Amino acid sequence: MDNMEKNKKRIETLFWGSLILWVGMVFVVANFGIFTFIAMDNSWKWILLGAGALALASNVFRSISVDYPNPQVWDWIFTTGFLIGGLSGFTAINFDLVWPFILIIAGAVTIGNLLFKKK
Repeated sequence: MDNMEKNKKRIETLFWGSLILWVGMVFVVANFGIFTFIAMDNSWKWILLGAGALALASNVFRSISVDYPNPQVWDWIFTTGFLIGGLSGFTAINFDLVWPFILIIAGAVTIGNLLFKKK
């Protein structure tokens, strides 16, 4: 396994560990009522928002670092989906109207990658 592959595994492990930590913290805060603005009825919005923020930080870090592989299109699509899902609970964005377009874009990108892939 080359160094770039090891670094990719490290950043993925850091992302998933941080996400699990974030989910646990949101549920503890919601269950114990530590912050009144985080409750069980909106906890998933906070989880999605945190996942989007973590994914965005990971993508930006990977984009500017020479030691880590650049994020792929899917990384940016998932980041956008997480952020829109999280922000839809706090803004006028209606995620029910937006998510089909995210799926269409994801499908088009997947097909485009297959058709225009460099050999």
